[in-house]
Amino acid sequence: INRMVFFLGKKIRHGEWFPDWNLRIFRSDSWEMDDRDVHESVNLRGSSDRLSGLLEHYSYQDWNDRAQRMEHYSNLWVQMKKEQGSKTFSGEGTIRAVWRFFRAYILKFGFLDGLIGFKIAISVASEVALKYKKLHQLGPR
Repeated sequence: INRMVFFLGKKIRHGEWFPDWNLRIFRSDSWEMDDRDVHESVNLRGSSDRLSGLLEHYSYQDWNDRAQRMEHYSNLWVQMKKEQGSKTFSGEGTIRAVWRFFRAYILKFGFLDGLIGFKIAISVASEVALKYKKLHQLGPR
């Protein structure tokens, strides 16, 4: 089912936060959990289908809540990448952050959400930059 994110009292209809398809209903004998610390998921045996409708999702209370979660999940992401032996090169975070902003704001029409769409695109790009900065601090590729 598709999630409609509400943030600061507004529906987010574009950008990185919409559409946000999530698996919600499945047979109990047809799945297994991939419970990584970041972006855990359900692995299905068989096919899936999409349900119509929207699930209202209130992800963050405010920008401070968003920043705290970015900090928390970036640490988990870096730990996961460290365990995988991943490294980065100088400037990779900047390149990926610029791309993520462009994708969120232009390619995924975040600009249609107005100022909040711009701020979300900046926030998403900042999260990417933060993750790669932390990963780079572990040592270059």
